[in-house]
Amino acid sequence: MRRRPLARWLACLPLAAALPAMAADDTTADPSAPVVQLGTVVVTGIKRMNQTDSFTASSMRTTTGLALSPRETPQSVSVITQTQMKAQGVHTIEDALNRTTGVNVTRHGARAVYQSRGFYLEQLQEDGIGTTIGAPGISGNPFMDPKQQLDPALYERIEVVRGSAGLTQGPGEPGGALNAVRKKPSRQTQRSLELQVDRWGTVRGVGDVSGTLSQEKAIRGRVVAVAERDRSFKDDVDGHNGLLYGVLDQTFGDGTRVTLGGLLQNQKDTPDPYGLPLSATGSDLRLPRDTFLGMRWNEGRYRKQNAFVELDHYLDDNWNLNVKVDYRRTFSVQEYASLAGSGSLGGGITADGMLPLDGIQRYDHAGNQLTFQANINGAFQALGRQHEAFATYSYTRERLDIRDRSEDT
Repeated sequence: MRRRPLARWLACLPLAAALPAMAADDTTADPSAPVVQLGTVVVTGIKRMNQTDSFTASSMRTTTGLALSPRETPQSVSVITQTQMKAQGVHTIEDALNRTTGVNVTRHGARAVYQSRGFYLEQLQEDGIGTTIGAPGISGNPFMDPKQQLDPALYERIEVVRGSAGLTQGPGEPGGALNAVRKKPSRQTQRSLELQVDRWGTVRGVGDVSGTLSQEKAIRGRVVAVAERDRSFKDDVDGHNGLLYGVLDQTFGDGTRVTLGGLLQNQKDTPDPYGLPLSATGSDLRLPRDTFLGMRWNEGRYRKQNAFVELDHYLDDNWNLNVKVDYRRTFSVQEYASLAGSGSLGGGITADGMLPLDGIQRYDHAGNQLTFQANINGAFQALGRQHEAFATYSYTRERLDIRDRSEDT
């Protein structure tokens, strides 16, 4: 009885094997049948995701200059997109990098510093144009603080490379590189308004409008505005931030695009460089966490101005030329004093139980930077294979005027 089902199944094999052959015989074309010419069929669709509504990026150029996907990139990389920043409520560069794999964010006095693979990140890039932010031991001037350099509302994404990026960054640093990719105009009209409020009283509004300015859609524009009132859990620590960014681009023919943009930004904050002191033995004094030991006149003022122009031209189907000119000016004034104990970094309560006023300081800075960059990349055939090549030339002239006045009491 147990063998009958197997025998029946084996008996069906010849019949099943014959079915495809019969079907093949029935579908043989008739040579005398007339030939029918079908019309052109056009299929249109919408991509599942693009650079503006995704948690990932399809390609990036920060490592090699070539448009490679993160999977194809031969280095350790991370991408923080605008979608991710909105979903996580990120509104500072410090918050964004705190959520990035392999980047360590620490506080050095009143400002944040970034480390990767044990080295400080001293260069920030915007669309591949680098600017120095410095690190502890290089300069304590507040203009080096990346908080005053980048606002996440301006960028489609922030690309992070862990390890040297000397191919695209002049002073190739062993720690890595940060490249913020600016928002560009879109062909479709887009409008957004965001409002963020936190428990301490911070209110931040971001407006973003983009679209075409001509019927042919050859001219496009985008405007981003930020207004922020900053509050802290600490008493008397507050600030504000105002920013206006505009960009225009126009296409000429099928292979040329010119982009022109500018930025104005003003910020103000309350420096709190030393925080709360410890006792003479190093123990916690158990002061309330909202205690502010700085002076009421502590103040930091920052201003940034930036203008840029970009030419993108396809020489043919395989080769592309990109030329950028970027000019920026930065100004900052920071003055503060605090009850911090002896020593320039604040030593806490002294042995006699006193907490002296320490570090009365004022920093004045004015600087400008002019950068020219030309990139060419393309594909060619050699040795039976297709290869991709990238070459770049970059020139930067930077001028800084730094004045530092301090007094210890």
